[in-house]
Amino acid sequence: MQLAIIIPYYKVIFFRETLQSLANQTDHRFSVYIGDDASPENPAELLREFEGKFNITYKKFEQNLGSTSLTKHWDRCLAMMNLEEWFMILGDDDYLSSNAVAEFYRYQGAAEQENITVLKLSSAIVDESSTAVYEKKAELYIKSSIEHFFDKFVYEGRSSLSEHIFRKSAYNKHGFKDLPFAWHSDDLALLEFSEYGNIMFLESAKCFVRVSAKSISGNPDKNKKEKWQASKMFFDSICQNLIKFNKDEKKKLFNLIEWYEKEKKISVEIPNKLVELYQVFGWKGIRKAFF
Repeated sequence: MQLAIIIPYYKVIFFRETLQSLANQTDHRFSVYIGDDASPENPAELLREFEGKFNITYKKFEQNLGSTSLTKHWDRCLAMMNLEEWFMILGDDDYLSSNAVAEFYRYQGAAEQENITVLKLSSAIVDESSTAVYEKKAELYIKSSIEHFFDKFVYEGRSSLSEHIFRKSAYNKHGFKDLPFAWHSDDLALLEFSEYGNIMFLESAKCFVRVSAKSISGNPDKNKKEKWQASKMFFDSICQNLIKFNKDEKKKLFNLIEWYEKEKKISVEIPNKLVELYQVFGWKGIRKAFF
């Protein structure tokens, strides 16, 4: 089997729907690794219901990491993998369309031929009752990860960790950056794991991403200062890779950073800032650097 589905588990409330979506897959060439983050909600009884329906490896960790470093919990869950070459990290409240795994195998060969290390499913946002409240528009079959970044951050698109499938070798090379609450860690992984290159979309497969009052993304005002710090660290990391951006892309990036600095009260580190801003904006760029 080439695909591992990693579930960092903590909450049981929506977990049945997650597991049922895996049991419903039309292609069962996948392994599921569930890393229990010292949850007070024991999923043992629920897991017994799904025994024999797909391959499950479950491990309960004694130390809770998600409250201090969610990415470190992802890392120890990923360490549970065996020889799979691709993985996705599926939230314990998210779920997949029944053809998700089949579509992965349908496109895997093309992705490897094109040296693409990030695949992305179509997605929908669902509420606590599993009612879709937002569906993402259709995407190009192959698309620049930089263009996708601007779609989300400039044109008010959206993206979440659960809808990605990553090549393990890309993870081994870059790892997930340990940002506060893992805020933007998935966004940075999409750029870094793809080497700021192309990603491939599996349009007919869908990930249903749940946003509720129980999730970090469902609480926009929770831990605001820490999220702002994560935004600074995110853009600091991107600015270490300005060579990957053409002039027009840099212009968009710098305008976006300017907005974030004003709105989030942060200061982003841009290497050779005066030179970069001058090359993109001319003398207006020098003014931007000081004002």
